Amino acid sequence: MRGVDDGNTGQEPVPGLGRVDVTPLADMIAYDQLGPRTRAVIDKRMVVKWSAAATLAYIGRMGQDPQNPCVDAAMASILLAENGRIEARLRADRASP
Repeated sequence: MRGVDDGNTGQEPVPGLGRVDVTPLADMIAYDQLGPRTRAVIDKRMVVKWSAAATLAYIGRMGQDPQNPCVDAAMASILLAENGRIEARLRADRASP
């Protein structure tokens, strides 16, 4: 799995960011445990390969149920916001000589 983490934000990295050592099977199992909105963002919106296992682990560390509609909506919003930052950084990297 691949992601992006420049460490410049001073905040905890977003779940799924950075290199994640997880097997494809483990990631598929984790994916099935995520809520529908989070899965949709990972499938259809993320511009980098995103780790469902890391995202599920993050939700678990927060003591939340990934199937809870409120948790699912919040996680999807976090991922969409991070996706926007990643897209902007990729555009900037392509534009610089």
